[in-house]
Amino acid sequence: MKLNVIFLLFLIAIVGCDKDVDEFEPYVKTAISFPEVVDLKPIYKQFNADEMSEIDLGDGDVLVVPAHSIIDQSGALLSGKIDLSITQIHRKADLIYAFLNSNNGKLDNGQLENYHIINIKAYHESKEVFVKNGHQIILKSPSDVSIPTGKVWTGEHFSSNNFGWNQASSTLENDTWSIDGVAYSGVRYKANEFGWLTGAKEITGENTLCVNLIEGTGPTKTKVYFIYDDAFCVAELKIFSDTGKFCGTIPSGTSGRLIIINEEEKGQYRYQNTALTITEDTSISALPQITVLEDIILGLNSL
Repeated sequence: MKLNVIFLLFLIAIVGCDKDVDEFEPYVKTAISFPEVVDLKPIYKQFNADEMSEIDLGDGDVLVVPAHSIIDQSGALLSGKIDLSITQIHRKADLIYAFLNSNNGKLDNGQLENYHIINIKAYHESKEVFVKNGHQIILKSPSDVSIPTGKVWTGEHFSSNNFGWNQASSTLENDTWSIDGVAYSGVRYKANEFGWLTGAKEITGENTLCVNLIEGTGPTKTKVYFIYDDAFCVAELKIFSDTGKFCGTIPSGTSGRLIIINEEEKGQYRYQNTALTITEDTSISALPQITVLEDIILGLNSL
């Protein structure tokens, strides 16, 4: 408990450092609280809206913004300094901490194998700004995978506790580039907007995985995930109101981890982390055990 309080105080201190930019704005409130979401603290960059800018995001990632492409909420073209708040997802656990997933769409349309996940928020004089219609930003990210079927997807919160990805019009391309004399190869894609973006390919499933909660484990206080072993994919199972079960479709032969996190009362956690291979339609009774937040975080960080 003492360690949890320290985490919370640390989080409050960091958020309080800069009130002009709400660095946690993309994240939605749920019953599960993760004080270590501070690990996802954004990086901050600036560029000149009057010039074409190639912005080094670190580790070989690059954001390219064309000149004269940024507008305010009224549609007026902006010039001068633009501030960026950028959050990148590098671990499967980070998707869970940020209350995101790899789900395709609002309903159960399968999942995505993510190659690159980023959230970009842009501000001018502390007010959010946007990409002008007809212009596109470009993202480059190192990768050693081939992406012949990859596409660009935009993240959307369909409701306060329901996130998924919508397919955009662009496709992924393989590319090479250099930063300060260091050569990189990976994926390159264009996007028409800021926000949550991912380069990914679709995963479609034919088997249904359903989880029944034990008595006393409320569905509104619970998150259920299937984490793929061999792909960067975090499938969030969604609650079906007519059955009270958490369900999703997973391809046959897929191995992964079934993750159940429950916080029935604030600070009182139950957790299940079970190895599972999907070979047919599967229904499982959840058996989350009472635990502490630190053990949940250790388990998620090992995924």
